[in-house]
Amino acid sequence: MVRKFVMKKSRTRFTFVVIPDANRSVVRFRLSFFVLLAAGLIMLGITVSAVVFAVLNARNADAVSVLQRQLEDTIVTYNQQLAEKNDQIATLESSLTDLAEFARVLEEDMRDIRSLEWEIRQITGAGYEDFPSVASMVEGGQGGEEILYEETELSDREVRIASMGTESVSDIESAYQSLEAEIAKWMPRLEQLKEAILERQAVLRVTPTILPTSQLRVTSEFGMRRDPFTRRLTFHAGIDLGGKVGDPVYAAADGKVIESGRDRTQGNYIVIDHGRGIKTRYLHLSKRHVDAGDYVEKGQRIGDLGSTGRSTGPHLHYEVIVNGKNVDPWPYIKSARKEP
Repeated sequence: MVRKFVMKKSRTRFTFVVIPDANRSVVRFRLSFFVLLAAGLIMLGITVSAVVFAVLNARNADAVSVLQRQLEDTIVTYNQQLAEKNDQIATLESSLTDLAEFARVLEEDMRDIRSLEWEIRQITGAGYEDFPSVASMVEGGQGGEEILYEETELSDREVRIASMGTESVSDIESAYQSLEAEIAKWMPRLEQLKEAILERQAVLRVTPTILPTSQLRVTSEFGMRRDPFTRRLTFHAGIDLGGKVGDPVYAAADGKVIESGRDRTQGNYIVIDHGRGIKTRYLHLSKRHVDAGDYVEKGQRIGDLGSTGRSTGPHLHYEVIVNGKNVDPWPYIKSARKEP
C-alpha cells in the first residue's frame, strides 16, 4: 500500500508553459510536486532568514548607535576632565614656581641675617655658645633651597603633585609669607641692635675701662691718705700701681695726647683727652712713647713705668678726670688690658 501511494504521488506532475514572443516556440516545464514543495520550503526559509537577519541587524544598529553616543559623551567628559586637570596642574606648577621664588628670597634674607649676626658677634666678641642664634628666632627658614622645576610627562607630574592640593600649597605660601614678614621685622631690629652695639663700642673705646699696667699691685688708693714724704693727711687724686721700672704702661682708652712732658713733681707724665669730658693722667714714667698731638688706641703702649718726680719707688700714678674733677678710677676699670 505504501509503495503504491508513493508511486502515485511521484507520478504527479505540473506543467508550466512559457509563451515568448509570437515568433518563438512555446516552452514547457514539468515539475513534480515534491520539487515544487522543496522549492517553496527553500524560498520560505530564505524569506524567514532574511526577516530575522533584518530584525537582528536593526537591533545591532540601535545598540551600536547607543554605544557610539556613549563613547562620544565619554570622550567629551574625559576632555573636560583633562582640561580641568591641566588647569589645576598649571595652577599648582605656578604656585610651585612662586614658592621657589619665596624660598630664594628667604634664603637671601637668611644669608643677610646670618651675615649681620656674624658682624654682631665680631663686634661684641661673643661666641656661638654665649650668643643667641638669630636663626632660632625665625623658625623653617630653610632656605630654601632653590626648587628646580623640570618639565615631564603629564602622568609623572600628576604623581609628583598627587599629594599636594591647592589648599596645601596655599597654606605653604601663607607660611612663607608669614616667615618673610617675620624676617622683615627682624632685619631692622638687628640693624638697630648693630648700630646700638657699634655706638656702645665707640663709647667703650673712649671710656677708661682697662687697667693701664700689666699687673695689678695697688700701693695707694684714691682719696685721703698720709703723704709718704710729710706724713700729713692729704688728698690722693688717683691710684698708685706698683711694678718694675720699664714695665709697660697702656692707654686706658682711645684718645688724643694733649700733654707729654716732664716736671719736678710729676716726673715724666702723659695726659690723654678721651672726649665726653673724660681725661686720664699717667705720672712718674721712666720713658714716654707718645707726644702731644698723637692719637692713641685703647691698650696701646704709651710709656714705661718708673719712679721719676716726687716718688718713693717704681709705680704708676694713674688718674681719671671727669669734667675737670678727679674721680676714683676703680669704678671705671672692668678688665685687664686687651688688644684693640
